[in-house]
Amino acid sequence: MKKFAVFNFLLIFITLITALVVSPTLKADSENKLSPELFRSMAFADQPLDLLLKYVGEGVILSRHSAWASLANAVSYKNAGSNAAAVAELQEILKTQNLPGRIALYCWNELRVLGINPGLAESTEILGVVVELKSAGSMLAAAYKNGAARHLNLNGRGEATIIVQDTFNEKVATICQQIIDDALPLISRSSPSFPPHENKNNHVLICLLTPSGVLASSHTIMSLTEETNAASLVFNRSSQLLGALLEAKKATTDNALQPVPLPVTAAIEE
Repeated sequence: MKKFAVFNFLLIFITLITALVVSPTLKADSENKLSPELFRSMAFADQPLDLLLKYVGEGVILSRHSAWASLANAVSYKNAGSNAAAVAELQEILKTQNLPGRIALYCWNELRVLGINPGLAESTEILGVVVELKSAGSMLAAAYKNGAARHLNLNGRGEATIIVQDTFNEKVATICQQIIDDALPLISRSSPSFPPHENKNNHVLICLLTPSGVLASSHTIMSLTEETNAASLVFNRSSQLLGALLEAKKATTDNALQPVPLPVTAAIEE
């Protein structure tokens, strides 16, 4: 049964490649800030905001969500030496109702730098899950609390196709939450991970994004096909996420997917 699920996952993978063969590819060059490597790193939502702002560019509005402007304010306070003001700004953001998971992760990243750690109960709350299958190229799916999602398909030539889903879609949001729920048992079986969150060839890397940092576990493809456990559930659910993302894009565009590359703001907006 699990082998059929993995087969479906790989079938969707092949379908995505076919669908995107006529789309421009995402490459690092002088005119495109968003390289495949940067898009991948943003999926983990754990780069310092100073670095994030550097890529976006001074004075550029990060997204439609008002919390991004508050995050920029917090960075300004910190850089000016007003750590107390920065902490207060970040803690106020975390009180926002239905705060997107990625914004909450960036808040906690900055708070930890400023010496403020989450309480025991909230330290292992899963705000996002990243699943990456690596072979000759790689395929990454990211699901976040409150329904945002990312997908990256990187071929062996360093070219990439991407999907960014920040507009609420009920099916995508439901699967994102299912992935987060399925991943809960992996907390005790995962270890702290730090950028660049390296993956092994022919392995699946599952990263849990929490207020206390990234927790990771690595699995062989064989182990995920032969056993029924939390890791295999998360892996197979990520294939459903890809299918839902493709459906969402077809429902909102004339083509299956909009051409890429996307501007760097599109990769981080909520």
